[in-house]
Formats: sequence, structure tokens, C-alpha cells
Amino acid sequence: MALARALAPRPPLILLDEPFSNLDVQVRLYLRQEVRDILKNVGASGIFVTHDQEEALAIADKVAVMQSGQIEQLDTPERIYQNPASRFIAEFVTQANFVAAVRKETGWQTELGWVESLADEGETGLDQLGNQSENQPNHQAGELMICQEDIEMKADEGGEFLVRGRQFLGREYQYSLLMPSQRVLSVRSPVSQRLSVGTQVQVTVKSGRAKFFQIDQGNAFEQQGSKA
Repeated sequence: MALARALAPRPPLILLDEPFSNLDVQVRLYLRQEVRDILKNVGASGIFVTHDQEEALAIADKVAVMQSGQIEQLDTPERIYQNPASRFIAEFVTQANFVAAVRKETGWQTELGWVESLADEGETGLDQLGNQSENQPNHQAGELMICQEDIEMKADEGGEFLVRGRQFLGREYQYSLLMPSQRVLSVRSPVSQRLSVGTQVQVTVKSGRAKFFQIDQGNAFEQQGSKA
């Protein structure tokens, strides 16, 4: 009813501040698509204010991520998720892992293993991490943003990673892996892969979407370990 009253004068723009925050999941999922369709049908634009990352990505044509009252990035949901402009956005929106990394010629040395740069950079001049290769000298230290769904696991008694926790999310599992540094790595995998807590595993990183964030001082591995 409130939405109907707001749309009655046919405004070109409508503000919705956390409109679904008090609803249960199923109703929220239905209404957010219903509201989007209504706005599209009447030709009105909507500004949705929300702290729900999934909701923002699902409903919006453009997403603005704010920190301390300032917009850090305004872009499509796909680019916000796949190419965040800052570490804050990467951590808040993607809820990704951040793994210490050191540049070594053709790739990155990490606790998860070797992550190679794209051999053929093509016309863009970018490697697969989305960075200009000429600006990445050897031994450059920092962190790689690695999405939970971009990590593959394989049970291995000699593996250095330990399944510490498992949550069933319906269409997938979310695993917590204990790394050799005693940091925790989050991994999402299909329900077809079910690993018991206490299982030792090997991990590999899928290529294509890791993003590098530079650390200006100190050794990346030492800094990463100090956060545990």
C-alpha cells in the first residue's frame, strides 16, 4: 500500500530505505522482484538503501558502495563483484578470501600455491589478475582477493589444509579450512562434494578472477600471519 501511494503521483524517482528488512526470506525474495518489475513497468527509477549485499546485486541496474558517507564505487552489479575498486569493496561485497602473495616473474607465490599470470596478455595489456604487468615488479608484496567459489578442494591425507567446519546452504556447502598459517579459508562447493570435518585436503585456485591489492611495507606472508 505504501508503494502504491508513493507511485500514484507518477514520480520519476522513488526512495526505498531498507524496504524488506523485516520480512522473512521467501517474502523478501518475492517482493524485491515484484517491486523491481513495478518500477520498470511505470517507468520510474528507484534508489534502494540496503546493507544486504545479495539484495543489492540482485535488484539493481547500478550499485553504489559507500564507506563513511562517501561513494567508493558506482558500477554494474557484475563489475562491483568481479572488479572491486578497493579492498573495502572486495571484502564487503564479495566476502572473498585475502591471501598473502609475492610476485615472482610469471605469477604469484601464495600459501594456496602458485597462481600464474596470463601468458598471452593480448591487446588489453592486462594479465589474468586484471593488472598492468609492467607495474608488477618481482617480489612485489600484497594480497590476492580469491572468491570462495574459485577454490577447488580434493581430499588428501597429505594435504596441508584441514576442514574445520561445514555449513549446508541448500544448493551448496560452505567450508572453513584451517591453513598452515592457522588462518581460516572460506570455500563454497556444490552439494555433490561433501567432506567431513577433520578431512585433510589439497586446494587449487581457478584462474581468471583473482585481484591483487598491494601492501606497501613489510613481507606479505609475515603481515598475513600477524592477523591470525
